[in-house]
Amino acid sequence: MSRKKIFLLAAVFVCGTLLGVLCWPVIEVLLFVFSPEISMIERKICSAENYVPAGKDLAVLGTFAKGTIYSEHIPFYWKPESIGRLNSLSWYAGPDGSGALFTRGFSHLSYRLEKDETASTAAETVWNLLFEDEGRQKYLDDVVVTDNDRACFNKLAEQVIKEYDKLIREEPGSLKLLKSKAVFLLNAGCHDLALLACQEARRLNPEEGWFVLTEALLLAEKKGDIDGYTMLKSWVDSREDFSRYFWLACYCSELKLTEEFSHTVTDSLEFVSQACDPNSPAKNFAFPMAVLAYRNNQDELASLACRKIADCIRSQQSLSRAYALLTYITGFQEAIANSDEEKVAELVHRYLSNDSFAHDSGGNLILWTPMRISIGRHAVPVHMER
Repeated sequence: MSRKKIFLLAAVFVCGTLLGVLCWPVIEVLLFVFSPEISMIERKICSAENYVPAGKDLAVLGTFAKGTIYSEHIPFYWKPESIGRLNSLSWYAGPDGSGALFTRGFSHLSYRLEKDETASTAAETVWNLLFEDEGRQKYLDDVVVTDNDRACFNKLAEQVIKEYDKLIREEPGSLKLLKSKAVFLLNAGCHDLALLACQEARRLNPEEGWFVLTEALLLAEKKGDIDGYTMLKSWVDSREDFSRYFWLACYCSELKLTEEFSHTVTDSLEFVSQACDPNSPAKNFAFPMAVLAYRNNQDELASLACRKIADCIRSQQSLSRAYALLTYITGFQEAIANSDEEKVAELVHRYLSNDSFAHDSGGNLILWTPMRISIGRHAVPVHMER
């Protein structure tokens, strides 16, 4: 074989290899999308014998739930049997819609239920069940839910509660489990059981403010706003602490008790030294308290909080340990003075990205509240875990 032919073959081989390497990601995607396994999953979830019961369970949960229930928030990843049979990776259900995900990666095979407001009436709720995958969408069925399906919802909720109770018996002191259970119960509309979970958590640790705030909001819904305020104020008065004042301020903010909110934030500043102590859990509430005042359109009060916190930090001997907090506080004070909304948003984002802040003792976010649970006329923020 001549040297010319050898060179030509080598060039073809090298070019073919480079082309294969460059095109492999695309080839891999095509192989994944059109693999027999993906096709089999799609046929399975698009089969009426599977999507009819699965769609019904998701529609029932979405119709009667007060807030969106996410499978990721349930520690034992419970799922309705109809969804479990399809090996779903995750699911969610609530008043704004329901769905289930079956594959990840380059293909996202899923169910999505959207409420048909036009077809729904006072007697029945109609949901459109859709199959979706990366831009593809296929109508599967209309799912109708009536008051007669309430028993089905109760049965599904009881299954989840039973699993929670089992785990809590195994870990009787777990506040994380109690909070997860309370969140589920609130979303499911089981307010009396949620109240019991909050009271049990308070018995275990009176300093866990989220449970006290939730209990106060439940009491407000049942008896009246002032009853909830009185209960929460009594908790604060029993041991005055900057952290406790923060939760009382959250309550006043939610119920729009403007005068009480101002008094609460002002009174909290008498204990600002706790919020400036790098060894105190209260340090996690200093910046959120200032932001809370700002969000309630009380710029002067927010500036006052910033000034007092900053002065307190500067007076400390170990300034370096609280320097990060001082940076956020002074930056926020400047943003308020300049009415700079973009700077405010940037500071909040940076604060939440800093692992040294923005968490309570349970590792939960204090400030950012991507999810709020309805409690009648009001709502409690859920401080999502990072």
